[in-house]
Amino acid sequence: METKFIEGTNEQYSIREDGVVIRHYKFLQNKKIVYEESFPKGIRDLRNTTVQFNICKKQYSRNKLLIEYFGKKPCANPKCCNAVTKLLYSYCEGCQLENDKRTRKKYRKSNSKKLIIKRKEQYVKDQALLPKHSIAGLLKIPVNELPDELYEHHRNLILLKRKIAKEHNLNISSLK
Repeated sequence: METKFIEGTNEQYSIREDGVVIRHYKFLQNKKIVYEESFPKGIRDLRNTTVQFNICKKQYSRNKLLIEYFGKKPCANPKCCNAVTKLLYSYCEGCQLENDKRTRKKYRKSNSKKLIIKRKEQYVKDQALLPKHSIAGLLKIPVNELPDELYEHHRNLILLKRKIAKEHNLNISSLK
């Protein structure tokens, strides 16, 4: 596998084509250099793969290093062996298309006509309730200072305006 040294590390660290970072030597307390290859520990993600490394007091992303030095990074799909050439993309073009198709299919199932009608009916019911905090917001007073009488009166007034606007096909804001 091809390895390339990471710039700014004085050839102390290099990265392999598969994304593994290697430390070639380390400094001891008496400022001696000991040559030994080791793999620095990094920050891991949920899949327990190393994603970021702290190298020479800087934080480096594995994907950014791969794109910078090799021009490609592996696809996020574990079953795929294709490479991705853009840093912000996680999947190759084939896997991205599959992922988009699955998402569209789920979206279509969840937005069937029956479900849309139910949501509209629920919205109308919720709007008819007019909670106390919405009335207090319209009157521009705190909720705890809104008396029950005033709440009921203003709620009935809004419901009446809605009914008139619906019957005469008017905009509710035109009714004052």
